[in-house]
Amino acid sequence: MNLQKIALLTGLSVASVLGSGALSPAHAIVTNYVISGGTFSTGGTLTGTFKYDGSTYTDWSISVTGASSTPLLSAFTYSAANGSTLSSFSPSGFTLDYSDNKLTLPQYFERTLTVSFDQPLPLSIGQSTNLTKSNRSYTTGSRESGYTNQGTNARGINGGIVTAVPWETDALPLVGATMVFGAGVFAKRKIAQGKIKNLNFEPVKSECLSNVD
Repeated sequence: MNLQKIALLTGLSVASVLGSGALSPAHAIVTNYVISGGTFSTGGTLTGTFKYDGSTYTDWSISVTGASSTPLLSAFTYSAANGSTLSSFSPSGFTLDYSDNKLTLPQYFERTLTVSFDQPLPLSIGQSTNLTKSNRSYTTGSRESGYTNQGTNARGINGGIVTAVPWETDALPLVGATMVFGAGVFAKRKIAQGKIKNLNFEPVKSECLSNVD
């Protein structure tokens, strides 16, 4: 098997892996996103990261800072690790819910963050879309609200952008393994060919010596 055949087989294997990844949810391409420049209408900021694979959101870590005008909405980070959950989502946005009855306050506490986009999320790296601004009633657009049995607070978003950053796919480890396997087969073949040449050379040399005698 020569180098061209090895390259052909490796290429076909890579294409097969990538093709199966494009068709199978188990190998869906995941795009990473960064939220930057988010500012709330009543003070505070919104920043963070999340992943989206075309069907759902994962690995979100979105931080907000508080404002004195919204005392229930203190600095906080929404993440799956601390118990925030994805309650609704689409290509144009998502909502995270968090509740905790074990805070220093004696009452039950609940807060919700909705992040929406002016356009569906871009899939091309480097492309961005704006966060949708809220209206004054804070019923649409990007917004956050907090609730306890002692009152409620809400704040809308004044601006911000979300940008697609370098992508990843769980098919890549398989591609790498396939390429390494192909290189190993080629190296093994070359070593075997070298040994065969040496074996074929020795008998010819012995015959020549015999004829001389």
